[in-house]
Amino acid sequence: MLKQLINECRIRLQLEARDPLLIKAGLSNSRDIDSAFVRTTRDGEEQIYLPGTSLKGVLRSQCERIARTLNDAAACDPLARSGPLRSCGDVFEEREHPRSGTQRPSGAAQAPATVYRESCPICKIFGSGALGSRVSISDGYMVAPSQPVLSRRDGIGIDRFTGGAAPRVSYEMEVATEVTFAAEIVLRNFELAQLGLLGLALRDLLEGELRIGSGRSRGLGRLRGQIVSCDVSTIGRQDDAVPALVGVGNGLRGGGAYGLPADDLLSVDGATYEPVGIRTYLRVPSEAFPWDALYRRAEETLTAYAPAPSMLRARQPGTNAATAQSGGPPNQMRAAREHAAALVRGGRPPQQPQAPDVRRRAVTVPDPDVRTAAPHEDTPGEQARGEHVADVPTEQTGTGVGVEAPTTEAADITSIADLPTSSPDEGNTP
Repeated sequence: MLKQLINECRIRLQLEARDPLLIKAGLSNSRDIDSAFVRTTRDGEEQIYLPGTSLKGVLRSQCERIARTLNDAAACDPLARSGPLRSCGDVFEEREHPRSGTQRPSGAAQAPATVYRESCPICKIFGSGALGSRVSISDGYMVAPSQPVLSRRDGIGIDRFTGGAAPRVSYEMEVATEVTFAAEIVLRNFELAQLGLLGLALRDLLEGELRIGSGRSRGLGRLRGQIVSCDVSTIGRQDDAVPALVGVGNGLRGGGAYGLPADDLLSVDGATYEPVGIRTYLRVPSEAFPWDALYRRAEETLTAYAPAPSMLRARQPGTNAATAQSGGPPNQMRAAREHAAALVRGGRPPQQPQAPDVRRRAVTVPDPDVRTAAPHEDTPGEQARGEHVADVPTEQTGTGVGVEAPTTEAADITSIADLPTSSPDEGNTP
């Protein structure tokens, strides 16, 4: 789907640091300070900036939080390798490279349409190990005539045992204040619900509800800002009588294979179309942009979301994702369901019946033609008995002839005569 360009939304922001801000430069900073602000060279001079990766991480985390609040299954855990929130990327990675002893699925299991259709709503926007991201966020650079104030703050280490200051553990931080950054968010080939979810997270960031960077639990990293412009464009001419926002499902050929909504439109009052080359821009005044309608569309989509059956099977205990896509072997899938049901009930998982252990061994049985001789008077413990191997049908093998007898039967059968015993009171000597 990313090989075509159906629609695009460009959101330009201005972000102002309302609290001291610190985005660490890492271990390779050239400053004589422990935690220096990240810098770059722009317009021939060195200056601080706001990395786009930091903004994207904050927005994705907030989108996941919103999605899980509305529906527990609407967002996977990107770091989980098992369990009900197992990451979409890990499931598709196992399908592509299954564990030993499992069969690799057909090529349809890794088709782009299958990957997109079975991914969770968050991975559809921000991507995973098997799906590219459709949102890109630029670095935030300082806006002229912004002159940041860089200051140093001292910190001390805490002794976890006493709760006081740890001896000889101190550090310095470089924080920035009075600085404004300009950044841009580009969302391509989006569904209207995806634009609404991104708008919800962006609103929290602009209103100062989210913090970014280092030291967030110590009062650092709060931003405030505003949307400077929001341009939405589609490829091709739009001849609708009422201008509308158009989702990717209305312009993508074969969108049904991706699970896209067929009628993804939202009429916008007061908007106009402006053709520019092969693009058609939807010009909407800032105060008339239909964010509230997009928020409701996102809420409805997330609430009604249900994972694909193959993803549910892949997240069950003891199930391999390579076979879960097609349902897997019946016995294996039945055992996985019984195991999960037993864990939910709090009992022990059902045990599989074990086949009897059949081994070759000689069976000794009494010979009916041989009688037991009577003991002599001076040797009461002696006996005479005959025994031989029973005439049991044998199975010819490559190594020899043997007698089949399951070990679950009783021990060797041996006929022993009833021998008289002598008591010490009789005075007999051995």
